[in-house]
Amino acid sequence: MVNERPTEHLILSGNSFRDVTDNIVEILKREQEDDPDQELTWIKRVHDVYDSDIIHIPQAPCIAVSWQGYQRTVKTIGQKYPVREDIINDVIIYYYHEEIKDDIKKDEIRDALWEIDRILRRNSDLNGLSAQGAAVEGGQLMNRIRAEHPYSGGLIRLRVPVSIRTRRGVTP
Repeated sequence: MVNERPTEHLILSGNSFRDVTDNIVEILKREQEDDPDQELTWIKRVHDVYDSDIIHIPQAPCIAVSWQGYQRTVKTIGQKYPVREDIINDVIIYYYHEEIKDDIKKDEIRDALWEIDRILRRNSDLNGLSAQGAAVEGGQLMNRIRAEHPYSGGLIRLRVPVSIRTRRGVTP
């Protein structure tokens, strides 16, 4: 693993895909409770942060971090090994605000997404997991059906590069 400045909060399991979601969940939970730079208005009400997109929402508002896929780039610089691999993880963070009702205020959802985005930008290295830093690619308001209940909320799309060093070729 290539880590430039890991923090004491870094989670490493050996599975780069899982590590991305686990570190995002850790950051959102920790910053929700101990946010040094701003007062959180909307996400301090979040009941839980989940490490996958959940079907049943126990209690809204909540956040679900969903790993979506990856791309891999291998760099050898003309050598068989060592090899540096960059794994670009695609992640969607779902914010479930509440069940849909007539008087939903989209500005509340917008402000919650802003707070999540700000925390992600401030912690873009994901506790030291991503030396290049996660990129927030965008977000939007959304309505989704979960366990036959319609929820209003939003989503944020991330691309998280993780670099690892490995060997290629035949092991003697």
